[in-house]
Formats: sequence, C-alpha cells, structure tokens
Amino acid sequence: MNRRATHCALFGLGALLTGGTAAAQDMKGLATPPFSQPWMRDSRYTSGQGYDTDRYKLSPGVAASVGYDSNLFLRSGSTTPSEPVSDAFVFTLSPFLTVTPRQTPIPPTYVFSATLAATYFEYMKGFNTAAGDDPSKFRNVGITAASKLAISPGRRWSGDVHAALGRSIQPSSLGDPSATYNRTVPTAGAALQWAPGGGLFAWKFGYDVAYSYFEAERFRPLNSFNHQLATTSTWRFLPRTSIFSQSTYTMLRYTAGTTTQTDGDAVSTVVGVNGLVTSGFGFLAAAGWASTFFNDKGGQQDFDSFIAQAEARFYLSAPPKNDTPGNYPSSFVLGYVRDWTQSYIGNFYQRDRGYASLAYFFNGKVLANATAGVSRIHFPPTVFDNGAPRDTAYSNLALDAAGFLEYRVTPHVGINAAVQYTQMVSDKKLRTNATDPNEVDDQKWTRIQATLGARYLF
Repeated sequence: MNRRATHCALFGLGALLTGGTAAAQDMKGLATPPFSQPWMRDSRYTSGQGYDTDRYKLSPGVAASVGYDSNLFLRSGSTTPSEPVSDAFVFTLSPFLTVTPRQTPIPPTYVFSATLAATYFEYMKGFNTAAGDDPSKFRNVGITAASKLAISPGRRWSGDVHAALGRSIQPSSLGDPSATYNRTVPTAGAALQWAPGGGLFAWKFGYDVAYSYFEAERFRPLNSFNHQLATTSTWRFLPRTSIFSQSTYTMLRYTAGTTTQTDGDAVSTVVGVNGLVTSGFGFLAAAGWASTFFNDKGGQQDFDSFIAQAEARFYLSAPPKNDTPGNYPSSFVLGYVRDWTQSYIGNFYQRDRGYASLAYFFNGKVLANATAGVSRIHFPPTVFDNGAPRDTAYSNLALDAAGFLEYRVTPHVGINAAVQYTQMVSDKKLRTNATDPNEVDDQKWTRIQATLGARYLF
C-alpha cells in the first residue's frame, strides 16, 4: 500500500476520533496576525448589556485607536535589493454587533448567533516614510461576519450550519495600492454531533469549504478552494480533564491555470489530553502525524512528519468555572507547537514554536496580557510557474512579543494600550524572476506596532 493510501486509511480510522486547519499565509512566509485588541478576539468582552428581545440579546459596540507601524510594507531595509522601510501612523474605527441567544428554562430546538464587524483603516505618513511611498493610498475597510445556526443544542444528537465572510487588509512590500495582499474569504460548513451519556463523550463530524480570493490581479493565481472533512472526539473522565482526538482530510485546489502553486491533499491525526492536575496547574499534551500529497511540479517536497503541542498552565487565581468575565483567570503559560501550514512560498512551511504568555485580571477593572515566542520556520525547495527550480530549502527564525493593557472605566467603557514586536531573522534572498537571478526578495524584516485605543459596549 503506498503512502497516500495508507494515510487515507488512517483518516478512515481517525474519522471516529477527530479536526485541524491549514491557514493561508502572507507572501513573506510568516502570517502576521491582525493587530486587533485582545478584548475584540475574546467573546467574553465583545458583549455589553445590550438590548433584549424575546429570544436574543443584541450587543452593539464601537472601538477606535491611533497607532504607529514601523514597517507597513514588511521590507528588509536592505540596499541590495533596494527595500526601503516605510513607517506610518494608523487610525482605525471599528463598529461591531453581536447577536447571542438568551437563556431560557426549556432548551430551544434551534439557536442562532452572529457577529458583524467592520474596521476602517486610515494610514498617514510616519517619521521616515520612504520617498515614493504614500501610505494614505492604502486606506480601506476590513470586514468580519459570521453566523451559526445550532440545531437541538445540548441533546444526544445535535448539529449546526455556519457561514462566515472575512476581508483582510494587508499592503504588500511592493508599496503599490493596486498590488496589495487584500483578500476576501467566504466560508460555509455544517457539522453533526453525537453526545451520549450526559455529554461525557462527544463525537463530531463536519465539512467546511473556504474560497480565498485575492483582489489584486497579479496575485489572482493564488486564488484557491479549501475543502475540509474533520472529525473530533472528546471523553471527559474527570470533572476538568478530557482525552481528545482530531483528524482532518483537506483538499486544496487552485483555480488559475498557471501558478507557482500546486493542488494537493493533506491528512492529519492527533490524540491528546487536556485538563487540570490541581486547582493551580493545568496542562495540554497532544501528538500525531500529518502528511501532504501535492501534485509534483519540479520535484517539490511534501510534509510527512510528526506534529505536536505541549502546554503547561499555571493559574495565579482560581481557574474559571464558566466563561463570564468575573471568572477570567490570571495565568502563566509555557508551550511548544510543531505543525505545517499552507504557504505561498512553495506549498507549505514547517513551524516549531516555543512560547510563553502571562495574563492578569485585577478586580474586574484592569486586564494585562504579555506574550512572547520564538519559531523556526522551514521552507522546502520552490519552483517557478513553469516548474523550473526557484530556490533551495531554507529556514528562518521568527521572534515575536506583544503586550496589552486595558483599564475598564465602567462596564461599558475601556481604555487600552498595546505594543507588538515581530522580527524575521533570515539571510535568504528569494528569487522572484525566472530569467534574472539578481531579482530577489530579502526575507528578513522587523516590525513594531503600537496603539492607544478606546471602546464602548452598549
């Protein structure tokens, strides 16, 4: 039996066990997370008192920030090739709305929830904006919309259908407003869950499809569909400890006839345990295997290796009993993760990352977060559109650190400050022209982002 058949059989077995995702990355090879405030990423803090209807609570809000970006275009600053760094001041305005179901004495047959948000980005020249660059030409609006219809929630058999739409704003190193990495990604899916025995064991199977659409014509060859079958299972054998498993089968299909990328499939299976040892210490340990099967184009390689995550959590206050803001735990976390991710430099990259984070919540008034990580990112050999060799395999070192502080003046109003540092340490100059070896993209870059902001939850 060949390797593809073996792993497809493994998924058939793992389908009774497990789920994972492969996310598209930016052209520099490292995904730079959207610099949004932690409270905007945490559902516990995007909902205020709101307005009640018979079955739902509507929670509108608005946030604004002013900030500084030291390297808007993620350039190296090198002179060979010429990649001058341009900084910028950034203003954002983000209205949003969440729709959540109200608690009812009798469990409903269906439950609907939704989130709708938009962020307007206004860019202005900074202290050292390079000649010829005009950040204001990149002003734009990002969109996040998501909805979910849960059917028979909490029952032995349940399910859901869901859909989302995201539009991300990302200038490219070219500094050309007609050649940005801006992309729109609609997704849709459905899932079925079986939870016998009062929910101690749960098994879930689902299908999702996503389409990545690059708005700039020069990046249209990267447009692709991502189909994913995923299955997960959990068995809670102690009040706060469970064994889990995850398996996915992914089909990646590019829509362009000519592209540096190739279609492919991927299979992954992971098993692990997640729980509390004492009231002050928790852990996560998971290990498995992942394999990719990209169509051959100039001898490109596949990922075929183990994947893993290990995490130790030290609670500095009592662990939460539920997800209400009053039970937000103060904690210190140490972890390591190894996985692969879809990439636009070649088909994938492998990442090994160690990280630490500290979260502190003071008397319901002050929230402080600090994170730091170091990653080894390995790229396989790459080719040009015609299959001719582009470059050999190489590895970069990525460093990241971030801090966030928010003071909640009232339950409705919060004032916050944030800073984020990201650096790609690399001596690689990646070829960009099949006929001219002197045309290259320097892979190193450094970026500092800082913001002051405020939000209001109605």
